[in-house]
Amino acid sequence: MKYSNYFATHIKHSGLPNMDNDSFSKMMNIVSLEGQLLGIAKVSKEHSPQGPNRYDRHVFTLMDKLNRLTGKKEPKDVMLSLMKYHG
Repeated sequence: MKYSNYFATHIKHSGLPNMDNDSFSKMMNIVSLEGQLLGIAKVSKEHSPQGPNRYDRHVFTLMDKLNRLTGKKEPKDVMLSLMKYHG
């Protein structure tokens, strides 16, 4: 949840970022993907009789989407890139 936590802290201290709809949508997609990954981690930890690999494909797909959205950059750099062209 490193991106979600960074975004939340940034908004708490600096207010809503100035970005266009596409950038805002991208930020929300990042938050959503991290939330889904956290949910899968919790479920797989609590209900592991199906085996540890049950969710691997789904986790891989979500991580791939997250990496494509963030470019594997640090949260600060992602936030700056979202705001860069719009503010």
